[in-house]
Amino acid sequence: MIIKRSRLLKKYADFPLTRIILGILVVGGAVAFGEWSFSLFFGNFPGNPELLDWINTLWIILLALSSYILFFRFVEKRRIRELQASDFAFQAGFGFLLGITIQSVIIGILYLVGDYTILIRHPLSFLIPGLTDALVAGFVAEILLQGVLFRLAEEKMGTGWTVALFVLLFGFIHSGKDATFYSVLAVALQAGLLASATYVYSRSLWVPIFLHFARDYAEPGIFGGINTGISLKKSLITPRISGNPLLSGGPFGPSDSLVAAFLCLVVAALLLMAAKKKGRFIPPYWKRDSSSVKMGKAQL
Repeated sequence: MIIKRSRLLKKYADFPLTRIILGILVVGGAVAFGEWSFSLFFGNFPGNPELLDWINTLWIILLALSSYILFFRFVEKRRIRELQASDFAFQAGFGFLLGITIQSVIIGILYLVGDYTILIRHPLSFLIPGLTDALVAGFVAEILLQGVLFRLAEEKMGTGWTVALFVLLFGFIHSGKDATFYSVLAVALQAGLLASATYVYSRSLWVPIFLHFARDYAEPGIFGGINTGISLKKSLITPRISGNPLLSGGPFGPSDSLVAAFLCLVVAALLLMAAKKKGRFIPPYWKRDSSSVKMGKAQL
């Protein structure tokens, strides 16, 4: 009876949807605990606000990483290759450089057509405030989205269907009453397609984490653009952004423009083609035999 019960529990634990729900609860719970515990111990602490921001940021990142690694190492009985420390420098650097480059090209195009004008250049110290918010957003969001949701959905649905699902999911989530077709398209292609493409190509979470961080940091922190998720009082550049909303993004900022959507589509397509060529696509479960299932899980 005990053996049958343990087998039943293992069967439920092996089911991707179960691990998705538990993974979100574990990582999300760890992050919520981090926010609560920091507020409890440092809420009224009369220290340097910037130093406290950094302590809070590092604490949240530590809890997000450790809860993910410990939970999936225990449940899946494997090494967490997608967060290998030995890959950190190269993969994080690649993700950060890719995010900064994409954001710089978007702003560069606006500058060339006269829709981005630099009004004030501030000291380099103005770069600091945007770092903490963008770091937390990058780590927490991509650990949950790519590490938990995408990776486990891909086990059953395969790479192609899961990428398509993510594009539709992000498009639907951001299709509010104030959204435009182009803002929804840009978000779907950036958060849904590009982030997933970087994970599929690299099979490392460091890449989408630092891609997300670079995008969220560069737009408001460096170029002074609008970012609906992060509001900063300081940025390296104070600009005037005007012109056609298809290029400027209008009230949603340059990252939600048609230019951003096209650029992210091109980069994501190149990454997915390279990943396909390297054999990093996983077929859906209905198109693979038992040996390919094992191979796919090992790849994840």
